[in-house]
Amino acid sequence: MKKDKIIWAPLSSKNFSKVTDAALEQHAESEHDSEDKIKLLKHQKIVKSYISPDTPFRGVLLYHGLGSGKTCSAISISEGLKHDRKTVVFLPGSLKDNFIHELEKCANKIYIAPRRHWVFKKYNDTTKDELNKIIPKAILEDLGGGWVADSTKSTNYSKLSKKFQKQIKEQIKHKIDEQYSLIHYNGVNKEHLEKMKKDRILDDSLVIVDEAHNIISMMTNYINDPTNMNSHIRGRLLYELFMDAQNARFIFLSGTPVMNHPIEFSVLFNILKGKTSIFKYTISYKDENNISILKDYLKKFPYQEFINFNDYSKDKINIELCNTTYGFKIKDNEILKDKQAPKNCLQWIKKFKNYITSSPTNASIEYSEIDEEILFPTNEDFHKSFIKGVNIINKDLFMRRIAGMVSYYGDMKNKSNAFPKMIYNPIDKLEMTKTQYIQYEKERIKEIIIDANNRKTKSIFEDDGKNTNTYRARSAALCNFVYPSSIDNDEKITKNNKEELLQQLENKFDTYLFSIKDDKNAETACLELSPKYMLIKDRIEKCEGTSVVYSHLKNREGINSMFSILKRFEWKPFNVKYDEKTKKWSLDGYVPYKSYVLYGTKDDKNRELIRKIFNSEFDDLPSDLKNILPFKNNYDGKIIKSFFITASGAEGITLKNARQIHVVEHHWSEIRIDQVIGRVERMNSHVALPVEKRNVTVYKYATIFGKNLLKHIESDKKLKASFETISASDDFKTSDEVIIETANRKKTINEKFLDCLKSASIDCYLHKPISCYEFENNSYHPVFEKHLENSIINKTPEIKLKLITIPEKKWIPKRFHNNEYLLNPKNHKLYDKDSVTLGRPTQIATYDKSKKLFSIFRK
Repeated sequence: MKKDKIIWAPLSSKNFSKVTDAALEQHAESEHDSEDKIKLLKHQKIVKSYISPDTPFRGVLLYHGLGSGKTCSAISISEGLKHDRKTVVFLPGSLKDNFIHELEKCANKIYIAPRRHWVFKKYNDTTKDELNKIIPKAILEDLGGGWVADSTKSTNYSKLSKKFQKQIKEQIKHKIDEQYSLIHYNGVNKEHLEKMKKDRILDDSLVIVDEAHNIISMMTNYINDPTNMNSHIRGRLLYELFMDAQNARFIFLSGTPVMNHPIEFSVLFNILKGKTSIFKYTISYKDENNISILKDYLKKFPYQEFINFNDYSKDKINIELCNTTYGFKIKDNEILKDKQAPKNCLQWIKKFKNYITSSPTNASIEYSEIDEEILFPTNEDFHKSFIKGVNIINKDLFMRRIAGMVSYYGDMKNKSNAFPKMIYNPIDKLEMTKTQYIQYEKERIKEIIIDANNRKTKSIFEDDGKNTNTYRARSAALCNFVYPSSIDNDEKITKNNKEELLQQLENKFDTYLFSIKDDKNAETACLELSPKYMLIKDRIEKCEGTSVVYSHLKNREGINSMFSILKRFEWKPFNVKYDEKTKKWSLDGYVPYKSYVLYGTKDDKNRELIRKIFNSEFDDLPSDLKNILPFKNNYDGKIIKSFFITASGAEGITLKNARQIHVVEHHWSEIRIDQVIGRVERMNSHVALPVEKRNVTVYKYATIFGKNLLKHIESDKKLKASFETISASDDFKTSDEVIIETANRKKTINEKFLDCLKSASIDCYLHKPISCYEFENNSYHPVFEKHLENSIINKTPEIKLKLITIPEKKWIPKRFHNNEYLLNPKNHKLYDKDSVTLGRPTQIATYDKSKKLFSIFRK
């Protein structure tokens, strides 16, 4: 049965949304799963049909939630394009194994050896055409043939010899490597990236970016500081690599498309859209009466997606055009593949020149130039254009420009009982102690002086253009903890003395704590140094189950100081050890209900074993290690009570059965904190616990200037004077509070942008997550500034244009006499009537009847 033709509209079309809705629905309903392929869900079929060999769209963001199968969706797209292009996958190193696993699960079954019936075919004249298509060249050369799957027969893999099984697995590995190149974007070095740029490895490829928000954040850091060529090198080279890619297609995967600043949306969509070439021509013609004929003729050029007529005289007209995707043409508002279509810029120019010389008006090209434009500005102009306070302005403009570049599918955790219930405790606001303030005051004054010297203009966000690893870092750290005054910690830490000094500080603090023999006195002393750490200690000790503690600070005032406090109160750091001589495992630091761990670096070979013990995943442990564990599980923390993680350790891991998570300090980006909390909020992470215990309480902390401290400052002239400087700069807020306030403001704004993404998504009408965006007018222009100007003019009743007829006056050129135009009475700008109807207002002249002024507008 012949399938009905699926119609796609060009992105510039006013009917793009309606046509795309119908096309996606039609394709999702018509596509049937074959024996060789995984059964895709409807939202996965939609994106596969949208990015296919028959569609012109360069890229799409899969803004799909947790558990929705984002990676599987991307792999299905890649498999659909594999005959046309190779796939390059950018992903964090920690997700490589997961991608390979998803590939085996979601791609063609040929990647899964046990499911197939395998037959070896020798390479000869009879089989060479077949084998050259499906068997990697290296395998053909090595074996003199290759293994072919017979889909008509049941699997025979288990019956084959181990030698043959190994050959098949090696062939599959070569097949994967032939189609997929995996690049760890958080580990790739400068030299490798420069080589990728030079070799143009992304040209003609499909590019999949997993956890795309991470790579976009790296690029944004470079864009915020573009003149510093020694900083953010990886972000700069990745941005240039992606933006310069020719004939590439992009799939970005993220459940959280923005990490920090709203300008990240600009970077994201600039890449998905790519650079737009604007061809500018001055076309001359002999007869003024032919202008209408020429304009109609130009509109019918099948390889242009956008055309704008700027101004014209008796014998010349200036136009702007944008090409269709190379290899496609537009006919009757439909975009479709065309074998005759130009494949590159030079071919397009040649086609257009030939088209002009064949015009019925004897037209010729007098002047031409090409500009390259990006979708959004990547500087403060983005903020000025879209942000006012905590609200978004020009929403329609933003959605119009991102139309066709987002697919949205919601979070599966809202549709499943397999996730734990999250209980958010109000932020604990803890009063800064006098001891804390003495050190806080000194560091904050230093920061204020440095910031005053560096600040150029007022930023829209507190941390704009700042290195958040250092900006307000010392004062924020002191909101967590301070050393007692008896410990001198003023010596500057450098690369050369770092390890030695940090160890000295830790040793001195341990000595100080253990010199206090009475536990109550020790508690009082620790409370003066860190109300945060003492409250967290109290909560994790009383927790019914296990707990997770997150801090992005490790040394000095970071969680190493909390470990010293815990050790003073009989906690021990837990570890496992393997003796190479005796070949036996042992437990180190085990104290029932009082053992803690810090999830180590990748170099720590035992860190995954320790995580599995914390998770009660004992069946995944070496049997000898499992046998020496004192209990059958760790549900209530008998073996490991508390699991500490830092920023580097939080990425990509799953922590099971935790009943509490403690966020010691906030981050300038609330989304980073949400991702940390997500480590304990996983599908089926709590199924081993009774139903009533399948919940996690989230605790967050902030140090504030309390009444007692303010009263103490008021009574001390010296403290009062310095506090006036601090409060004038910080509006009586601590660094903790400023960071929380900034993060919350960004979160509010970012969530409004994310709503725009949902509304403008290609599949909005199918999933209906929110009210869907409809094109109210066609004010689109490839140049951002012109689109912004057009959209403002089109807003009613913001500007009301008056229909007028130009009178026959000597001070007005004759060609304008008795013609109708639209006039803006406020600024006397005269617009072409048809251009306004199309939503692309073109100014013709400035006309003021009272002053007898008629000035033709020249761009």
